[in-house]
Amino acid sequence: TGNLESIKIVFIFSFFLGIVSFNSSAQIPTLNVLNNRFELFTGPLYYFPNAAIIGSPFLDTSRYNATIFYNGRTYKEIETFFDIASNDFAVKNENGNWVVIESERIDSIQVGEYKFKHFKGLNKLSAKGKRKLFEVYETSKSTLIIEHDKNLVERIVNNTLEREYLYEPKYFIKTNEKISSITSAKGLIKLFPDKAKELRMFYKENDKFKNLSKGAAMKALLQYYSRL
Repeated sequence: TGNLESIKIVFIFSFFLGIVSFNSSAQIPTLNVLNNRFELFTGPLYYFPNAAIIGSPFLDTSRYNATIFYNGRTYKEIETFFDIASNDFAVKNENGNWVVIESERIDSIQVGEYKFKHFKGLNKLSAKGKRKLFEVYETSKSTLIIEHDKNLVERIVNNTLEREYLYEPKYFIKTNEKISSITSAKGLIKLFPDKAKELRMFYKENDKFKNLSKGAAMKALLQYYSRL
């Protein structure tokens, strides 16, 4: 009887340990899981440009709350900005430092209505030798791809070296698996001869085009074309 009681106690204790072990492994993430969860914030430090340079390397001076699709995971409400001179997105880590996101692992980044991603067929490389990220605007009939870029130029003014960032975007349209380079809204219209008359009329009669940037004008035309 004593041996039987001992066996029961050992069995119950072992069963209890199994339950504790199972619950612990289910509730406490491993170090690898934690590392994967926060891998977005483990890149190299971002160094802001010299204040003496005219202009800035950023798409604009705003900080965005973005949804970032990175290495198969989704990160929401992430504060970020886009350095288009280096083609780098940066995010703020828990220490308050800005770090660069590993470009090759970015699936896409959504900032409001703007979407940024690598684009198959446009495998351009940044100054760092990495695949560039493009702004992509998709409609039901075509896609506008914008290569945002700023180049650092140097010149001598009054015997003093000046350095300035110049915004030099490039525009591409993808239709029927073909990618074409364009330089203006009027150039875009020529790519759609079947609806060129309607597009020209829409462009000429709509006063809003006078105040739109090239990219915004192209988006408006493509949106209109998608409804024709």
